[in-house]
Amino acid sequence: YHNSLAAQPVLQTKRTALRTNQERLLFVGGEVSERCLELSDDTCYLDAASEQWVKETPLPARRSHHCVAVLGGFIFIAGGSFSRDNGGDAASNLLYRYDPRCKQWIKVASMNQRRVDFYLASIEDMLVAVGGRNENGALSSVETYSPKTDSWSYVAGLPRFTYGHAGTIYKDFVYISGGHDYQIGPYRKNLLCYDHRTDVWEERRPMTTARGWHSMCSLGDTIYSIGGSDDSVESMERFDVLGVEAYSPQCNQWTRVAPLLQANSESGVAVWQGRIYILGGYSWESTAFSKTVQVYDREKDTWGKGPDLPKAIAGVSACVCALKPRLEDKKKKGKGKRYQDRG
Repeated sequence: YHNSLAAQPVLQTKRTALRTNQERLLFVGGEVSERCLELSDDTCYLDAASEQWVKETPLPARRSHHCVAVLGGFIFIAGGSFSRDNGGDAASNLLYRYDPRCKQWIKVASMNQRRVDFYLASIEDMLVAVGGRNENGALSSVETYSPKTDSWSYVAGLPRFTYGHAGTIYKDFVYISGGHDYQIGPYRKNLLCYDHRTDVWEERRPMTTARGWHSMCSLGDTIYSIGGSDDSVESMERFDVLGVEAYSPQCNQWTRVAPLLQANSESGVAVWQGRIYILGGYSWESTAFSKTVQVYDREKDTWGKGPDLPKAIAGVSACVCALKPRLEDKKKKGKGKRYQDRG
């Protein structure tokens, strides 16, 4: 185990894993609204008892519009932009891995292509990077990372160039929706499903609303497509999409659910303690970055507010992972109220 550094995520056992069952909600990197600050290198987690965001570690490199995935108890951060240039010219192909046990980042094998505005999935014992764009334009390529070999390999590509899409995992299938391809005009409604066992992409029923820069996640037996933005056909002006829709993979059917409280594109998304968290983001209509955390309660079909982020931020990623408890946490064990939705 200790001699195979890159393969550790797939060699993890009870003996080598963190001895905690407490998973934390984290946000990673992003573009901050304060112009002088450029990009963020923060990795922070939510301390549920105090409702405060706490710094876990600085990133090895500042990033926005990157992707984060968790595999075998390790956090991976891939690609993204290393400057405020959001057109793809500053896209990166680097892959870093964070070990919460010793709070250390290491650099592992870089992707074959530089990617920004893409999707990264963690599935079985690999990562899957889907589409995006770079200095050459929009991408249709898809590649997988194997920690066992510390290498990336191309797999079946998308049927069309796609960036600004969103993705999620449901029952070992990768789903992506929406996005754009550099053609003039509105964003897409398409929903695609990838089976890594057969290496095939298939079209599923499209969303009712076209969108890009939105969020996707899976909760229970439902896939949610949340927020984002689109371009008006007549004026080509970008407008915010507040709508949220829920997809049933069993029925291949979309249903509208409660809309967001406030518009956001380029947000972080994660499912934590049975709720959907949408972190930060950007509104095209008010040209404003957000520090709001929006929390969806599936039982009630309502959105409430969680603890604000420390800074207004977009192009941010989120994940859920077990972290090493802080000394204060060990002392306070058992104390502290459970986080409640401050609707």
